[in-house]
Amino acid sequence: SEQESNYAVLELTNTDESDQSVKTMLYPEGHTTPEVFFIEPDQKEYNLVQYTSRGTKALPLAVKSSQKGSELTRSFENVNEFTYANGVRPVLVDKKIGREQDLLKTSVYRFTQSETTSEQQYSDNNRFVLRLEPHNDLISTESVKITYSSSTLSVNSEKIIEQVQVYDLYGRVVHN
Repeated sequence: SEQESNYAVLELTNTDESDQSVKTMLYPEGHTTPEVFFIEPDQKEYNLVQYTSRGTKALPLAVKSSQKGSELTRSFENVNEFTYANGVRPVLVDKKIGREQDLLKTSVYRFTQSETTSEQQYSDNNRFVLRLEPHNDLISTESVKITYSSSTLSVNSEKIIEQVQVYDLYGRVVHN
């Protein structure tokens, strides 16, 4: 049976708000429910909510699980929204097997948990990196004019827009 783990949140900002990230504490003993978190570049702090400035190229990700050799699944949500809001394409890099996965194309990644020890708190800190690449297919927000008047949403751009989606505050599509 599959077990649900915790989740981590990435937020890109126009300012350097990385000091406002929300830290996580890891239990020193192992357990079967996987944990996922971001790692600060100095590898001394772990974050459940990671704020980082635009221009960040990569973020280390870690998985803690004492299920050595088990197949785990890492799911990424709101990838399209994140990409279009921030102008970057997230690519998951698995350094252990040399695999890169464009999360815009496939947002679920399956892998076998590495051998970790209690000294490492059953955490694999050096395996995954979330690389943030410029997404060249995007139209800049400065070139798009959005107006709403008399129950009519109007989206105008100098470039051709293939698709417009409108989301509510809960991330649900209300218009496509």
